[in-house]
Amino acid sequence: MASATLATPAIRPDVSALFQSIERAFTTTSLGDNHWYLLTLAALVGGTEPLLADQLYLHIINKPDCQQSDQRQKVVRTLREALVKLVSIIGVCKPLEAILAIAKVERPEDRDYSFSRKDWANNSENHARGMDWLRKIYTHNTDKTLALFDAHKDFRWISTEITYGLYLSDRQVVDDIDTEVVVLVGIMIQNLPLETAWHIRGSRRIGISLEDVKTMMDCVRKLGEFMGTKLDRIPSADDIEKELRAYTRFVDALPALPVEEPELLLRTTALLHDNDTNPSERSITACRTLDTFYPTTMALNHYLHKKVSVLTLDGRTMVGILESCDGSMNLVLSEAVERIIRPREEDVPSEEVPLGLYIIRGDSVAIIGRVEEELDASIDWTQVRGEVLGTTKHV
Repeated sequence: MASATLATPAIRPDVSALFQSIERAFTTTSLGDNHWYLLTLAALVGGTEPLLADQLYLHIINKPDCQQSDQRQKVVRTLREALVKLVSIIGVCKPLEAILAIAKVERPEDRDYSFSRKDWANNSENHARGMDWLRKIYTHNTDKTLALFDAHKDFRWISTEITYGLYLSDRQVVDDIDTEVVVLVGIMIQNLPLETAWHIRGSRRIGISLEDVKTMMDCVRKLGEFMGTKLDRIPSADDIEKELRAYTRFVDALPALPVEEPELLLRTTALLHDNDTNPSERSITACRTLDTFYPTTMALNHYLHKKVSVLTLDGRTMVGILESCDGSMNLVLSEAVERIIRPREEDVPSEEVPLGLYIIRGDSVAIIGRVEEELDASIDWTQVRGEVLGTTKHV
């Protein structure tokens, strides 16, 4: 009974007005009741005002639907989980400041002692859960994004096992939309253009509408202005939407293309997957590629970055990894070798001549096919004999 007489600390008028303006903005969205305060928390903590987390908590528990201890415990569980996820986005210090600020104004009977990650283990289930959420956000960009860390495997491990496995894929308290709101805002408020673009895209992929994403970003800018935080490097949601539409248009067009066509898939996919390019420039270039495309060989998309064997019109055989192909069937092979197979009657053995990175003109290609790598590696090509191949003519 004594706790009922405790006075609720006052909320600063300017902060209260800010919270009310964000809350009003969210009434136009389909995101739900709690997303406005998850966004606000992520922006304050990712920005310069983690200590205002107590003001946010007090603002929320003053509402009519938060007058019981179990209701306030649910609020603090949600805020705490958002802060835990923010550790993976902004580091540990600011979320610690925020949760301790909240703890100072909590009533004893409102404290929640649950421990969401008590049984966490870095095992195959954690990896699978993390990769599942990672692929929902990045879809076709997943492998290329992870490949950015091929020379920095500690960061790749942190991304898959800790950021996504331990933190972001946990669904005991918050759902997919909650998580992506926290992540997008936590990144955007740091004025990080590349990862903001990735997570605008991720937000759209998990079902947040374009208009709702725009509203969220407007709210983050309002919070940034309140804190004096500059957000001058952030791409617009419309730019990212152009990219997504370009990719959708590309995928939808594939079934209508003749089966002999590789260039659209190879060139346009490369453009759309290029995380280092400005998103709006990438989408525009990809659209132009789609619009100006002419037929060649669609089947080659299955061969990209795989080992192939190429027979040329003059009877030569080249083997290597197919790195690129254009509309004229010009091929780029890496780790290329020329296989020279000699007849039995010759004393000189057959040989493989290293070529390295090698370009084959499209008008010299007769046949290209996949190599079964395990079988290929088991063959001593210096011992293979055969008749010299003749030349081939296009008729």
